Amino acid sequence: SNYTVTMINGTLSVTPAPLTITADNQSKAYGAALPTLTATYAGFVNGDNESSLDTPVSLTTTATAASDVGNYAITASGAADLNYTITHINGTLNITPVPLSITANNASRSYGMTNPPFSATYSGFVNGDDATDLLGTLLFTTLAETNSPVGTYAVTPSGLSSPNYSVSFVDGTLTITAYALVATADNQTKLYGAALPALTGTLVGVHNGDAITATFTTVATAASNVGSYAITPVLADPNNLLSNYTVTMINGTLSVTPAPLTITADNQSKAYGA
Repeated sequence: SNYTVTMINGTLSVTPAPLTITADNQSKAYGAALPTLTATYAGFVNGDNESSLDTPVSLTTTATAASDVGNYAITASGAADLNYTITHINGTLNITPVPLSITANNASRSYGMTNPPFSATYSGFVNGDDATDLLGTLLFTTLAETNSPVGTYAVTPSGLSSPNYSVSFVDGTLTITAYALVATADNQTKLYGAALPALTGTLVGVHNGDAITATFTTVATAASNVGSYAITPVLADPNNLLSNYTVTMINGTLSVTPAPLTITADNQSKAYGA
């Protein structure tokens, strides 16, 4: 009651709250579709959320499904609201290599032959890629040589790489099979009682200078009766290499023919009437 009161209003200024919108980091495999781009919000008040914004955030990246392995920015932009001072922070899309398996194809050859051309099968290409998109030169190694014995040998591929693929190599198998070896005895003929002829024949299929030889034998002798007798090949293998061959033995025939025999009646004389 002792004062004359004057009331003067003031002003409460409500200023925008800070809001940070951060694009979430993402990862995908090379060739895979882009993941859904998302963001994390820090600073909402009063129970607000991203749906409360006047203009929602835009999340974009230059990467596509076909983009090479590497890191690509995920750009956050465009969000707006009168109640917030918005800061946009970019994220990163990390594109990782995909697995690619290169398997040497199985192959075979005969003993003593040179190795065949080797090839491989690829499993894991994406984006329409093929072997021409890889770096380097496809190489094959094997312990098998021309004179390697019959058996199986690993064929190991190598030499290719790519930033877009985690390349793994799988061995194939080279199978060395036995080579055909044919020993053939020649047919022979002799007269009964004559000495045995030289027994001959052929040996076809020896490889690598292997010390395999053939001789020929028969049970017939000079005194054997007229008839047919087998001439049998016999192989000599001092270095035990016959396991590398499929051996075929072809007998010949010794024909003992009759010897000519002349029987002559002796001349005689007698007296008339005797």
